This record gives sequence, C-alpha cells and structure tokens, in this order.
Amino acid sequence: MTVTDIPVSSDPAHGSEEVSVHLRFPASLALCIIAAVFTTGSHPRAVANVVERYVARHGRTDGARALQYSIAGGGGARAWAADVVENRKPANTHPGAPLKAEVIEQAVQLMVGLDIDTVPDLQAVVSDAPTANPVLEGWTRLPSQRSGATYHHLLTIAGLSTPNAGLEEGQSSDA
Repeated sequence: MTVTDIPVSSDPAHGSEEVSVHLRFPASLALCIIAAVFTTGSHPRAVANVVERYVARHGRTDGARALQYSIAGGGGARAWAADVVENRKPANTHPGAPLKAEVIEQAVQLMVGLDIDTVPDLQAVVSDAPTANPVLEGWTRLPSQRSGATYHHLLTIAGLSTPNAGLEEGQSSDA
C-alpha cells in the first residue's frame, strides 16, 4: 500500500536528490498525530513507512479515538510500536527517552480528553488562537515536545494554516 500524500525522493546526504515530503491528512486526525510526532528526527521515508503501516491496518480516516483503541488493542504503546507501525524510535537521544509511540499515546489522550476526535474538531479548538489554546498548552507538555515544532507540524499536516504556530523565536527542535 502506498501513501500518496507523502512523495519522498532520495536523501541528499547519500548523493541523491533533495528529500521532499508533503504530509496532508485532513480526513484523519490519527494520521496527523502519527506523522507530526514522527517528523522530527526521522528520515522522510521512515515517516512514510510508519503511516503506510498504520493505513494498511486501519485505513485513512481514523480519528483520535480510533488511534487510542489501536494502541490499546495492540497491547500498549511499546507493543503497538513493534507490531503495528514497526518503529521503536525514541522521542529523543537521551538515555531512557520514551518511544515516539509513547508520545503519540499521550498526544491521543490529550486530544480525547479535550473531546477532539477529528480534524474539524481540532480546527474548532485552535482556529481562533493557534498559539494560545489548550491543545498547544497540553502538546508542549508532552515528552520531547516542548518547542512546539511538532504541534506546528500537526496543524500543517491537518491542513490548518497557522504560521509558526507554537514556536518561540529561535526554537527549531524538540529536545
């Protein structure tokens, strides 16, 4: 199965063309969350692979609750990382860092707790104040998400127009 929303060319570091990734999942908050968390520190092909594996099992229209059920049904975030998306990448390089799948699980809990299940639900909460809302507040409290970079990715992947949402001047990575 191919994820057509993610055209990926070769890695320039390996003597090939420039990497190009265009993530857009306005019909699936689940895919937006997964892709947003995996975008930082991951090769674009790895992000595409994770999304493709989730889509192969669940399709392209899951919301936050369906992603929550997928993780729970998979035996928790660590088992889900191994068996569903087949990616056990940590959220950062520090010893003992949580897996990106564990961050996704917490992001889903945030969304469900805010009664956000779909991209339109997300839009309703963030559109009036993309840089001051309960999603951004909770998102930047997630492990390794303090800078807000992946929050900005989330909104962009969802198709929501929010320039530099959540990013403080000079911040560019999630430590």
